Amino acid sequence: MRRLVMLPVPAVLALLALAPGCTPHDGEVTGDYVAYFAAGSSENLYRLEAKQLDFSDASVRTRFGFDVVDCRDLDAASENERLDGALTDADGNEVDYDTACGDSPDFFPWINQYPYYVKQESYEPFRTEAVITTEGALQLTIHANIDKIGDFRFGWVVDPQFQPVECVDGADGAQEVEVDDTNGEVDREWLTNWSVAEDGGTLFHLNAYSYQINPSNTAEFWSLPREWQAGYGFARFADEDFYGHGIDYVDNVSAGQAGYGTPLYLNSYDGHWGSANSYPNFVEELTSAVTYDDSHPSDLALIGKSDFPLDIKVEDNSWRPDNQDPEDQANGFANWVGLDPTWVHFNASPADLAKITTGRQDKPIEGDFQLYVESASAASKVLVNGHFKIDNVREDIWGYSPSLEERKTEENNTPTCGEDRLTTTPE
Repeated sequence: MRRLVMLPVPAVLALLALAPGCTPHDGEVTGDYVAYFAAGSSENLYRLEAKQLDFSDASVRTRFGFDVVDCRDLDAASENERLDGALTDADGNEVDYDTACGDSPDFFPWINQYPYYVKQESYEPFRTEAVITTEGALQLTIHANIDKIGDFRFGWVVDPQFQPVECVDGADGAQEVEVDDTNGEVDREWLTNWSVAEDGGTLFHLNAYSYQINPSNTAEFWSLPREWQAGYGFARFADEDFYGHGIDYVDNVSAGQAGYGTPLYLNSYDGHWGSANSYPNFVEELTSAVTYDDSHPSDLALIGKSDFPLDIKVEDNSWRPDNQDPEDQANGFANWVGLDPTWVHFNASPADLAKITTGRQDKPIEGDFQLYVESASAASKVLVNGHFKIDNVREDIWGYSPSLEERKTEENNTPTCGEDRLTTTPE
């Protein structure tokens, strides 16, 4: 039975990223970021403003490389609360609200709900660290110094052998391990099917902490089980901690009954992307909606004053078994579409990734990523992308071996799949 990897939690990741010693350079990473620091709640802005910096002064904003986004729908009496410099065009000329903010958000509803100071540029890492954790996960952490703001550290962690399995009753009545989401006679591997739309390689949806909303009861959340979580993105930008945004199984712009978004479930969806009469059409429509180019720019380009090349991956679940019960409870993934702004793509195949070991690599581990992270204590958001080429992988010296899962399995004498005994040994 393949052991399921428990991915490190953000607190452990942060400690690992701060490990003392020489500065590691385990590979090359290049990319861009855009940071939306929320006025009125960003800890970075609080720190800078405490130094008597006034961001209503255009010259101060220029020194820090800040642009201004404030597309809140304010009434005439509150218009004086809008951030200075918000109603300008790309050349800095003053424009009216409709010109600056007339486009409705397509994917990021927060972009016209809060005021932001925006900073975007390429980053140059001074430290890159690749680690195989004690749970067998591959983690890449990148550090860059952002002028006048501080240390920007970010990264991702994935399970190279990710494949959810379950213990089922076999044809002879004995229990056996089976790939989760099996369709009759064919085993369906998650990484292989996630990667179908890519031009080779392996796609990981960083889906930790993703959730669905019950279409029949929008106050009920369905969190993904731990064994279905393939990876996680994380960041800390100077004074602010950020957590990774998983796959969206809701339309955040079209708020549902409880205000959490309209479930992206074929049989009930009626949101701002319209509706479809078949699952293939549903996938096609949503794919078109989040495919951005010059003729169809993203929220970031329209309202967000950013040229960040947003790339949202679509989770097409048509390969999964259609195991809906007659009452249509929407359990599982059949007839659901996921929109994922946080992902990692490797140029290697799933089989090659499963063979990764520590030490110098005979062939660099290469690929691309995009992270969308949200502040833990403010309305700030950051998007960062990159191309990576990992030459060396270190061994995690901060983890626990055996893992907590392995210790508890031994402590409780938990049987493995197929063992014909109870959890505890009879006295």
